[in-house]
Amino acid sequence: MDTSTPPVDAKPVTVNGQTFDPQDEYALDAARTNYITITAYSVLSIEQEDAVERCGARVMENLGLLVYLCYFEPTDLSALRALPFLRQVDVYRNKFKIPKAFEDSAEPAAFNISASALSDALDESLPEDICCVDVMVHEEAIQEMESIADAISTRTSIARGDMMVEQRKIRMDVSRALLPTIASDDRVRIIEEVVSCVLHDDAARAIVDADIQIEGISFRGNGQRIAVADTGLDNGDPKKCHPAFTGRVAGLIPIGRADQTNDPHGHGTHVCGVIVGQSFDTPKGNIGGIAPEAELVVQSLVQTSKALAIPATMDTLLVQPYETYKCRIFSNSWGEEWKKETAQLGYTGAAEEIDRFVWEHPDALVCFSAGNDGGPDRANGQPAIGGRAAARNCLTVGACGSTRIHGPGPNAKKQNFGSDEVLVTSNRGPTAERLIKPDVVAPGFLVYSAQSTAGPQYRDRINSTTNPGVAWMPLSGTSQATPMVAGCAAVLREILQLRGLKNPPSALLRCLIINGANKLPGIPCEAQGFGRVNLKASAAMIESRIIAKPVSGQTYPLLRGGGCLDGPPLRQSEIFECTLVPGDELLTSEMIRFKITLVWHDCKGSKVQNNLNLTIKIDDCVSYGNGASSEKPDVINNVEQIISKYSGGSIHVKVYAQNNLPQTAQPFALSWSLIRDAGESNP
Repeated sequence: MDTSTPPVDAKPVTVNGQTFDPQDEYALDAARTNYITITAYSVLSIEQEDAVERCGARVMENLGLLVYLCYFEPTDLSALRALPFLRQVDVYRNKFKIPKAFEDSAEPAAFNISASALSDALDESLPEDICCVDVMVHEEAIQEMESIADAISTRTSIARGDMMVEQRKIRMDVSRALLPTIASDDRVRIIEEVVSCVLHDDAARAIVDADIQIEGISFRGNGQRIAVADTGLDNGDPKKCHPAFTGRVAGLIPIGRADQTNDPHGHGTHVCGVIVGQSFDTPKGNIGGIAPEAELVVQSLVQTSKALAIPATMDTLLVQPYETYKCRIFSNSWGEEWKKETAQLGYTGAAEEIDRFVWEHPDALVCFSAGNDGGPDRANGQPAIGGRAAARNCLTVGACGSTRIHGPGPNAKKQNFGSDEVLVTSNRGPTAERLIKPDVVAPGFLVYSAQSTAGPQYRDRINSTTNPGVAWMPLSGTSQATPMVAGCAAVLREILQLRGLKNPPSALLRCLIINGANKLPGIPCEAQGFGRVNLKASAAMIESRIIAKPVSGQTYPLLRGGGCLDGPPLRQSEIFECTLVPGDELLTSEMIRFKITLVWHDCKGSKVQNNLNLTIKIDDCVSYGNGASSEKPDVINNVEQIISKYSGGSIHVKVYAQNNLPQTAQPFALSWSLIRDAGESNP
């Protein structure tokens, strides 16, 4: 049988936006590569995955649409091509390594994060034909980073000293004409442009129901540490800083400037105050943070008064706070700069680094702001969430309005946004990969917080009668919404620990936040995600019932406050199911709805690698997560939600492992609640 001719039913394969048709060219063998793509007719079963492995191929990544990237050391493809469940087998094409959006960009961006001089580059621009790129390698080649850099230097004449070699990628300035040369190295997986990053800034506690008491105990984030990567903190002295942070600073880490962590911009100080600010009475009322008993570890990214020095790898921002300072929540109010010529970014290497970190550290919750490019002069309401904020395992936060309004004076005619509205500037989803983002929204309009004593003095600042020497100021944007959600996560984590879950998985925190959120009436999912954060509703699910070690097939009481569980890892085709039976105190005479959310933190990759699906059965009616169906399950999102009418009776819940990578088991979280019938519907 001749397997060098493409099958008659062979289909084009699209990776990173680049499409290759095997009918135009089909590899004779894999003599010059160790990386191939296989295309299946349907989701691979465990037995089929084993058959693929017996032929010498190891599945590395699900590329979507039943296409898998495999590591393959043999040269002969005929055994794989003879497998009846595979549509086609081809080599991983060099074309796939240069994303279509990068290739098509009309004019190169002025990249201001240089590989050769990271400390100075933010004030520089590169020649038009030169761009700064990250060359990312296949997982099997990460031990060969130095030799890969040497090979690229030899082939392109780029000086070896002008390359920044990291654990999984190499950053360099390069002519676009040399990109195909770099892509020709078999160990290279993708070449990605480096995009500069910007800050996302443009009576919140009451809106999110932040004052939590359970059995007479107030929860304010005690025992929790939150890492904030931003412009710095006040004057850089934890002992003599703004009184909003007295006793709340566990560590300051300089990144943008050697040995300096003060905040000459003011953004970072404001963000930190939203999380842990101590309460003070001011002319604008009492101003304080969501989790005033939590502690901060602040990484100062600012290099000049405006420019950010973003490390080449996200591990620089995540590993040290996690390992040294024991931070388990990360708040980031910045992201890739939106440019008209590139518009929405896709899933980037930085997003992959976030997903990998969370997969390897399942108790780490990483929060990113959605961005403020949604206005008419930029994205104009079109999807704009991308880059780091598009990471699947990231809690992405958009901004809604508040009860505050612009006061008299120069700002009196500016637009106001109520708490049931989403800011026009708040970035919309879905992501380029069609992922539901943002996850949630939180108040981000005229949020008052601490003003840096080392930064500019804002016109709208206010003082406290007890501390006239310091000030508070208002800012708006997803930058302010994100720390609010990070503070909520700290409070929920504190409650979970008190309830016996000593090391809560971040998927459970994210699940509680999403399921507790209130849908904003008349606002599309693309703008609000799963709704506006409601800390009280999220905490109620913990107060009612935490199932820490659930067993499939068990029955649990359905209580008025809801409940949650930390689900067991599922392998391919495995099922977890349970039945919720109304408890004695549950009243069902009023019109209510049942809401349940499934969250799992997946392996890294632009597409879902381990796909779970959620279904519930009430009476004889079966509902599927995110409004999907049995014929077309959701294979895009790692968050699924169902909202169903409920008038009593038992509820059967099922989580099905629809498609897993070989040898991986996928843990998950479930949370559920009963809500008043306000017309909420599935996403």
